[in-house]
Amino acid sequence: MRNQRISWWIAILLVAGALYIISYFVWFTSTAEEEGTIMIILKSNSPQSDFWQTVRSGAEEAAKEKGIQFLVSGPLDDTDINNQLNALQNALVIKPLAVVIAPLNDKRVLAGITRLQNARIPVVVMDTPLPVNNAPSSVSSDHVQMGMQAGRMAAYQTNTSPYVAIIGDYQSSSIFKAREQGIKQVLGNMPHHRTVTYYSGESEQLAYVLTNKLLDEYPRPNALIVMNEPIAVGAARALKERHLDSIMFIAFDSSFYEIELLEEKTLDALIVQKPFNMGYLAVQKALTDPSVLDSQHSVTMIPSTVITPTTMYTPENQKLLFPFYEK
Repeated sequence: MRNQRISWWIAILLVAGALYIISYFVWFTSTAEEEGTIMIILKSNSPQSDFWQTVRSGAEEAAKEKGIQFLVSGPLDDTDINNQLNALQNALVIKPLAVVIAPLNDKRVLAGITRLQNARIPVVVMDTPLPVNNAPSSVSSDHVQMGMQAGRMAAYQTNTSPYVAIIGDYQSSSIFKAREQGIKQVLGNMPHHRTVTYYSGESEQLAYVLTNKLLDEYPRPNALIVMNEPIAVGAARALKERHLDSIMFIAFDSSFYEIELLEEKTLDALIVQKPFNMGYLAVQKALTDPSVLDSQHSVTMIPSTVITPTTMYTPENQKLLFPFYEK
């Protein structure tokens, strides 16, 4: 009899537990649908990524202003495709009010975004517009403009006779292509110009080797434009070893190491994005722009800023170089 009672109570507890779990998921999904939750999917959610943490800060601020709950996800490493794929799959289950995503460069991620669109879940893309048919609305830095800013700096500092070496990350990168387009658009107007392009991925060492190769040429380039932090650090090492400060050295973005290079005047200029604005405007667009769900997909471009060693200490530029966000 005692064993029967124990079995009976165990059965009751199991049923109660199952009912609790079911009610929890029903409550969670209904809360997401009825009260409104926005999902924010970053390329990287690493606390060490100043850029993406600042994007996150802007996105959260916009959601708070609208009184909307938000769920933030993203891989610690921006090569972790599965993390974004799982987040997109979760969005289909949760059915949030909207999804704001900075997609990794992978066809499976694009397919996941298309599934959200087919499910009539509003999607806004951050960082760069997607080069596909029926692309979602987007909020992006104007990467062509960024390239043009770099090209103008190179042309001005080389007395309109630039021989520019460009070191990019990947030839397939849409961001690199846009920036290179901007650079060449400006330099194409110069009567005497030359450009060469190399790729070093995310490799600091390969950037170092390529820069040394360029410096061994005759004539050597009089301007060097690099696309990311690892390339900037590798190229800077090569320039420092040869004590060369006559080459115009320009980089994109504003990592801790790039800011150090700017401060010590190894870098002549940084082309800096406005990540807080990107996150803020993306969430705002997702929640207020009726075109997000129709066929008239809109693109919002955010201008960038050129910062040099002499302008880096202005209050406006200090905010861009040293953004404050909750860790």
